Amino acid sequence: MGIGTDNASVMVGINNGVFKILKEEYNLHHLILTLYNYLAVSHTYQEAIETIKRNKTVARIVHLAEAFCLIPEDIDKVLVQYRNIGEHEWENKDDTIKFWCEVLQCKDAAGNNLYQELGNLAK
Repeated sequence: MGIGTDNASVMVGINNGVFKILKEEYNLHHLILTLYNYLAVSHTYQEAIETIKRNKTVARIVHLAEAFCLIPEDIDKVLVQYRNIGEHEWENKDDTIKFWCEVLQCKDAAGNNLYQELGNLAK
């Protein structure tokens, strides 16, 4: 079962959002959240299909993160890292294990791992 929303805090807020209330107070722990940007306009059919695929992928990531008992703050980090991972040039795109090892070793100038939560979820 899923719920679709426009990402308004009243719907997805971690403290009193409708999604949290449905999961916790109504015991719907299997509920999956899908976010939609109703203001985004797809100019082509292909853009619309790509948006739908991204939303399904995000829902799957959230479901996996919840299955591994990640807290909402870490799920948010995972989603941000997922959105940003395509902006980095990766050397090991053809080998899954080497790719995720590279991801887990990726650090910024201050030594912070840019994809720690996402990489840990993928392990």
